[in-house]
Amino acid sequence: MALAKDRIVILKSINFSEADKILTVFGQNRGRFTLLCKGIRKIESKNRGNMQTLSISDITFYEGKNMSILRESSLVNGAEYEKDNYSEIKGLLYLLNKVLVEDQPEPRVFSFLEELFEKGFSTKNVNKFRVRCLQEIGFLPDLKRCSVCGHTNGLDYFETKTFCMICSNCFQKESLRTNKSVVPLRKVKYSNKIMSDAIDNFIKSVIE
Repeated sequence: MALAKDRIVILKSINFSEADKILTVFGQNRGRFTLLCKGIRKIESKNRGNMQTLSISDITFYEGKNMSILRESSLVNGAEYEKDNYSEIKGLLYLLNKVLVEDQPEPRVFSFLEELFEKGFSTKNVNKFRVRCLQEIGFLPDLKRCSVCGHTNGLDYFETKTFCMICSNCFQKESLRTNKSVVPLRKVKYSNKIMSDAIDNFIKSVIE
């Protein structure tokens, strides 16, 4: 098997056999892939502290057809977050595990993720990342145009169920004025529950 290197973020960890783990990781160069870490659960393992969920590590590994095998690792950045941010972390990992395609590189998304590590895992920062990630991969509609008429001016309303922008003129239609999921854009902040719920629901709709 060929030897390769990459910088990764650990997205998911499953215990395997007596001392091994199978990790789902997101590589800067390779994209999402599966990595077998032999003996990593042993106390004396040199890789044990470098491969925790939501940590960034530089790794050397053997490439395999079905599963790659870890050789060496070096911790770059361990995720530090408060217990209050658990729901944000859960939503972040859910997104990355579900929307990233196996063996498809997403270098810009990886760069966004490294920025998030530096800024911290607040509701505002995580929601900004999730929106940027969905835009980069191509799931979100054009947020610079009205979803009804296509105009770029007067985008004063937000449809929380479809994650679409609506202009003031189109909002005057009775069907939109009475739609409870359409809210004034001024009420939507990356740090508030309206945005968190809108992103959560959109991600679920994409996956389903």
